[in-house]
Amino acid sequence: MKKLFIKNFGPIKNGFTGSEDGFFDISKLSVFVGEQGTGKSTVAKIISLFSWIEKKYQNKVEAVIQLSEPVFKEQFLKYHRIDSYLTPETQIKYIHDDFSIIYEKQNLRIQNNSSKYIRPKVLYVPAERSFCTAIINPYKVSGMPSSVLDFLSDYYDAEKEQQGKKVLLPVNGFEFRFSENENIAYISDTNKKYEIKIEDSSSGLQSLVPMYLTVNYCLNKINSSIDKRQNELNVFQTVELKKILEDTSLEKEKKNEELKKIFNSYLICVIEEPEQNLFPISQYDVIMRLLSGFSNLTDNNLIITTHSPYVLETINNCIYADTLNKQKIETQKIIPLNSQISYENVSAYLIQNGEIFSIKEDDLKQINPGSIDQCSKKITDIYSELAKLEYGE
Repeated sequence: MKKLFIKNFGPIKNGFTGSEDGFFDISKLSVFVGEQGTGKSTVAKIISLFSWIEKKYQNKVEAVIQLSEPVFKEQFLKYHRIDSYLTPETQIKYIHDDFSIIYEKQNLRIQNNSSKYIRPKVLYVPAERSFCTAIINPYKVSGMPSSVLDFLSDYYDAEKEQQGKKVLLPVNGFEFRFSENENIAYISDTNKKYEIKIEDSSSGLQSLVPMYLTVNYCLNKINSSIDKRQNELNVFQTVELKKILEDTSLEKEKKNEELKKIFNSYLICVIEEPEQNLFPISQYDVIMRLLSGFSNLTDNNLIITTHSPYVLETINNCIYADTLNKQKIETQKIIPLNSQISYENVSAYLIQNGEIFSIKEDDLKQINPGSIDQCSKKITDIYSELAKLEYGE
């Protein structure tokens, strides 16, 4: 189990108040909602960053590593442009089984007491992802955040992987095609009557394609055979792989454990606003497809920030279907099994006024969508007031 503690960091002041120790769970699916500027992206970036720090320092010989505040700011926080959020009172604590990263009293302490580690691919899908498709040469744009440039690199790899293939997108039957000879990505319409360059397509498609292609690319790569993945290893990892494969004394289970320390074996994926620029029914289709992709491996983590009640309600339907399925009620004709998710594997939080609140309703086994859809009630109430003016009480 992974859990996180954040206090006095950027917009997050009091942190999570729903537990005695201030920690909140990071589950297989974790959802963060709240108004703009409240800290959703801040928490998402910390989860991504600390997962990457864990990966970086997991196999170090030292059991305890200490880093100063300037090193922490320059080498890590600056990557996501959250280095200015630090204060002398900042506390951030990340615990994953026997591994911990603690920042307090202006000092970072990394402690590893674990011998078993499954190596993840950490993918951060930024809100600025449409830059990847809206601009012809985004690498030439100055001042781009490092996190966006790294995502851009993954996206370009995903594009090249699709060379010569057409990818059916989860919205309106649109298809994606990449021509490596021209170095141009194309979108074709539902009826295949025309094809346009992706930079000329709608804002929804420009936001969707980088996210969808890159997430699928990472998931497919993790699920592929060792032979197809050796090019992702550095020199030292290649040597280590050779030793493992040639060691006849290792039993199959132990050999698989050792391989998981070398290869990325599951995906930690953080997505800012997967619904970005999409019509409500398209938001539903995208969330369903994302959930189905993350069901393959039990260790996969999907962390999303959202402003959309449609995203929450879609997740609620998938939770409800799983609950009924466990009661031997057949639900797969309505919600495919690979999109269903257990309520116990979901965390959902509202961030408001510097605090983090759980919005799970344990009695109903649902996420409370009212925390994000207060606007509908306000609009309805205003309409009622206007109707009273016309028709009286």
